[in-house]
Amino acid sequence: GEHQVYNAVAAICCAHVMGIGISDACKRLLTFKNLPRHLQLCDGINDSLILDDTWNINNVSLEAALKTLNNIASERFTVAFIGTINALGDFDATNVISDLLVKYDIDVIVVVGNTVDSLKEQLLNKGYKGNVHSFSSIVEQEEYIYELFNWLLKTNTMLLAKCSMFDNDFHSFLERLNDPNES
Repeated sequence: GEHQVYNAVAAICCAHVMGIGISDACKRLLTFKNLPRHLQLCDGINDSLILDDTWNINNVSLEAALKTLNNIASERFTVAFIGTINALGDFDATNVISDLLVKYDIDVIVVVGNTVDSLKEQLLNKGYKGNVHSFSSIVEQEEYIYELFNWLLKTNTMLLAKCSMFDNDFHSFLERLNDPNES
């Protein structure tokens, strides 16, 4: 995402201060490997693309991920797959999260977890025009959710996946959405 560009520029500046030439520092940046689940672009089922940002979720990281999705999705159909938001403690983030999802005009939103009813209500109250699919539990509704994604994810679709790093059920399910032919 955009924040990674700032990190790269900072790294080049630090390298330059340490006596490494700017062009050499740029060449070394080409070897950078993104960390898993940090805005990681993957091939998905049915030739879709998945932007896996499931390392953590809060309002700031969600906005960065949505902005990245909008920047790289181009004319693709966009789907946001949002899990439970644990990082904010008792703070009810549904108002802020729904504002962001409406702002970035995501085509379809799929939410799972303990805030689904509140988030869905917020989205509809704010005039969200797309489809919202909400599920209280991946485990209890896994096959239905998988069939939904099998129908939604096509060649011209990009999925943003966002959840807490501790949501093992979400991570396991997301593995099913990755292209089985991807090495």
